Amino acid sequence: VAQMAVPVGAPVTVESPFDPSFALWTSANPGPRPALHYALTTSGPVRLAIYDGTGRALGSVLEQAASGAHTVEWESWASARAPLPAGIYWVRLEALHQDRIVRLTVVR
Repeated sequence: VAQMAVPVGAPVTVESPFDPSFALWTSANPGPRPALHYALTTSGPVRLAIYDGTGRALGSVLEQAASGAHTVEWESWASARAPLPAGIYWVRLEALHQDRIVRLTVVR
């Protein structure tokens, strides 16, 4: 058994890879429509894409977005315009020379 002593009152620095100025998250599921949410501090072009477990793109949207928080529902831009079946998907946001990927779990 290993032990480590940390002096009380010692400064601790925690660096987070999360950048709140460029964020992507999904809404709680189950629900009638999966919703994707993103936030930007700068206006610019945004590309959102959803991929299945094999990496196949199921749909994408390219739009000009203002700074601030945005919500996009799957059915509003999906090329198939069909509800996603239950499963695990990956959502990718590309904007501001950055990208974020989050998991979307659909429960029906």
